[in-house]
Amino acid sequence: AASTFASRNIKVDVFDQGRSGPGGRASHRVTEEAKLEWDHGCQFFRADTERFRQKVEGWIEGGMCQEWFAKFGQDSSSADFFGLPGKPPFFVGMKGLIDSLLNEEGIHVYSGQRV
Repeated sequence: AASTFASRNIKVDVFDQGRSGPGGRASHRVTEEAKLEWDHGCQFFRADTERFRQKVEGWIEGGMCQEWFAKFGQDSSSADFFGLPGKPPFFVGMKGLIDSLLNEEGIHVYSGQRV
């Protein structure tokens, strides 16, 4: 939403209570002492609608995310359980995606803010 408003020349203020960077459930964690990085909360996402797929294609072209060729185990049912999705494609790159979207002109992020 912030990106859409900013693209229409509307100034956007984003308040994020996270201490280690914006993104909430889509944030990226870094530990300096062990030099580890990982996405937590939302480790990957899918683009199930044509409109969202077109958006994701632009993000891939911009280097903000990439397709992830994961293999998930699942039981004998063919149900698409949200914890173990069975329908690719999957996409990863939450740090690049969040950083890119929130660094657009017209967006100001206030970190460590509880609203």
